[in-house]
Amino acid sequence: MRDDILVDRLKERDPRAFDEFYQEFSPKLLRRLMRLTGDAHVAEDCLQQVFSEMFRCLPSYRGEGEFAAWVNRIATNVAMNTFRKQTRIRDFWERTTPEEVYERQSAPPLPDELFSQEETKALVAQSLKKLSSRKRMAILLVDLEGHSLEEAASQLGVPPGTVASRLYHARNDLKAMISRELARRGSSFEDLMSKS
Repeated sequence: MRDDILVDRLKERDPRAFDEFYQEFSPKLLRRLMRLTGDAHVAEDCLQQVFSEMFRCLPSYRGEGEFAAWVNRIATNVAMNTFRKQTRIRDFWERTTPEEVYERQSAPPLPDELFSQEETKALVAQSLKKLSSRKRMAILLVDLEGHSLEEAASQLGVPPGTVASRLYHARNDLKAMISRELARRGSSFEDLMSKS
């Protein structure tokens, strides 16, 4: 069904439209929220908040852009609000370092194989959970979901330089955590990449 028809029916509070919306969007949203939060229970709570927020904001949806992208922005905002509630302490270093420093720095993107090889999926998932919420969101939006820095910045409500900073540190931290764990297992990051 076309998005504009579904949106019109949702605005009219058609109960069958809600069922169709739920069937189509909830599995994708739940997977996305699981990646963002790293916790099944938190993701399920967030999913309910996304639906609630979506219905609250639905009258203001003007049909500009894809409906799924609009719902995904709501999901990102709900996940970020959850992180803010869980941790009110801000990282002093991120707040006090000029963004221009990060615009000149870059860390190479993490290889796609790292996220797709069966043997490393669990290791990557465990390591992602150890990152701060800000760094985790940068990795998930840019490296896993393929958004540009500008798109990720728009979703997170921060400047692109801030996303670049978080992404730089997140990639380095994630690689270091994975390298330590692989070394503990008698392997290395380079060995892992040579298998691809």
